[in-house]
This record gives sequence, C-alpha cells and structure tokens, in this order.
Amino acid sequence: VLHGLTVEGLVQRRRGSGTFRTRHHHAGRQTMLAGVWFNWPTGPYWGPIARGIRDELARWEYHCVIEGGRLETSKEHQGIEALARKGLDGFIVAPSLNPDADHGPLIKLIENETPLVLVDQSVPGYETDLVVTHRELGAEEAVNHLVELGHRRIGYFGIEGVAQDDGRE
Repeated sequence: VLHGLTVEGLVQRRRGSGTFRTRHHHAGRQTMLAGVWFNWPTGPYWGPIARGIRDELARWEYHCVIEGGRLETSKEHQGIEALARKGLDGFIVAPSLNPDADHGPLIKLIENETPLVLVDQSVPGYETDLVVTHRELGAEEAVNHLVELGHRRIGYFGIEGVAQDDGRE
C-alpha cells in the first residue's frame, strides 16, 4: 500500500526517518523520473555510482535522467536548471566542490522542498539529505594497506583550492 501511495506521490519515504505525506502533490501521476547531475561524470568512480543510482531507482520503479558537466559552476547552473524544467520528481546532485560556487539552482530546489539528495558536498547554510564517503577512514585504510605491503614513502595529491565536505558542521 505504501509503495502505491509513493508512486502516486501522496507519501514520501525517507530511509531512516519514516514515511510522510507529501506537501506538494502533482496533479495526476508522477513522472517516475529522477534527475541526476554530477560535475564529474567520468573517471573510475562514476560508472559504479551511476549503476548504483540506476539500480536503486529501479527498485522504486523510477528511472533517471542524467546530466553532467566539466567541473564548471556555469555548467552546474545550466544542467540543474535544464533538469528542473522537466518537472522531475526529485534530484540526486553532486554539486561543485568549489567553495566559492553559487548554488542558485540547488538552493531553489531546497527552498521549494523538492526531494533532493546531495552527493559528496553539502550546500553551506542549507540542510538536505547528503551521501558522503568517510574520507578520513578511507585514507587511513589506504595508507595502512600500503604500509602492510612494505611501502614507506607515501604521498597525497589533492586539488588546490577545492574543499571537501565530510557532512559534519
């Protein structure tokens, strides 16, 4: 019953929180589409992440519309605005990691209470659902593994001027 009500847009299920009546019900049936925006839709991590998103959405009888950029804030604005114009039911977004980025389209989604999950980076000053990796633990495990293999000279490369958000404030 809850699944049917979710599909009809009358309730929204929030993992770990419960099931809630929606505030804004679309006239008629929902699109059953979620917009996915990543500023970095390439590299070794994108494929598994995209597959995981697609598979989880399919479990809920949803499909995804994917847009991607090139680490440029202007591309983020264009992509998210293009997805928002499609009237999708919700969004999964990995916003720009640039600490000076203006997240106008994301803020608009948040203020309109559009279902939104952010990946790897929060929008400062706004509370949303957020999925992040535990970078500190991951780095520790990687270094420990290299030490166990006998490596002693271990370096780290990062991107200058790009902050990483661990979801804690």
